[in-house]
Amino acid sequence: MDSWLRPHVLHPSVSPHVDRISSLPDELLCGILSRLSTKDAAVTTVLSKKMCRLLPWLTTLDFHDSPISHCLNSPYQLHRFQTFKLFVDSVLKASLSPHLTRFRLRFGGDLLTRYNDGCNSIKHCEQDCFPYMDPCHLNAWISFPLTRTWIKEIDLCIHIRNYCQLPPQLFTCQALEVLKLDVSLDLSPVSNLPTFLLPNLKVFHLCATDFNLGDFVSRIASSCPLLEELDVCGWWVVADYITISSPSLRSLHIFINNDDFCASKLVLIDTPNLQYFTYAAYLASSYSITPMNALVDAAIDIANAIQDPESSFPVMLSLVRTTHNVQRLSFECLSMEVYHFLPFRYSFVSL
Repeated sequence: MDSWLRPHVLHPSVSPHVDRISSLPDELLCGILSRLSTKDAAVTTVLSKKMCRLLPWLTTLDFHDSPISHCLNSPYQLHRFQTFKLFVDSVLKASLSPHLTRFRLRFGGDLLTRYNDGCNSIKHCEQDCFPYMDPCHLNAWISFPLTRTWIKEIDLCIHIRNYCQLPPQLFTCQALEVLKLDVSLDLSPVSNLPTFLLPNLKVFHLCATDFNLGDFVSRIASSCPLLEELDVCGWWVVADYITISSPSLRSLHIFINNDDFCASKLVLIDTPNLQYFTYAAYLASSYSITPMNALVDAAIDIANAIQDPESSFPVMLSLVRTTHNVQRLSFECLSMEVYHFLPFRYSFVSL
């Protein structure tokens, strides 16, 4: 039998009651616990008194209300949400680490999962479809990582049934490198900021509803000189003009939907070093897109039916032709006629 398959036998001089975990360095144990969700880390500390002492020094806090489901289509263990809130409160109150680098807070369910599961109340949710959170209480949770100077990543997935604003201080945290927001919160305080101070931001994801996309995305792209990944999706207030200009951007994903079936007048994209591009929206009146010669993968999904082919097809082709150097292209459109006019000069094309 290979040695690694043999059962390990303790040396006779080693007592089976010795706490070997406590002999490990604090830094190693803290690193192990920080790689777990905070709930799992708290459970793991029962293995050692030393681990329990290290819980306040975690460098990553990751809260998730799973397996709770608040959706009326499939409610599950709603009574446990109060316990979840008490747990988050206790951990934040006990946290002592000045080196917190990552903060994740997720509850209420994410927008796209509910949509894909067929939730009819996705935009105008029924009263009890999302949990209730006191605005001051929630603001304290969201603002907590901003008190740590080492914070690099904030990931929030928050959907509640009552009105609450997103703290604009998130967009003035100069140490942030990753900011991901999937929220049902009011973003107007962020829009009203005179400027965004995110000089180190590399990844920005936003999933929201009833929000004016155009000016916001333009400001994010221009305010973040190191931005490499921009992902925006949701049910947006239609912007007449959408401008995205960034020489550092490598990945751009845009998903725009609205109840009015309206499209933008002009979409301007100036991202010469882009490698991954997704565009899913109603066909705009016009596109101005600089060549993307580094493009590797592209997906285009035109969500509306083409009512006037004579004027719409040239616009659509102007969008598709910007991806002529791409290695993989996925194209979808409700109007089948457009496929006859596509210039198929790609390594791989998926329709």
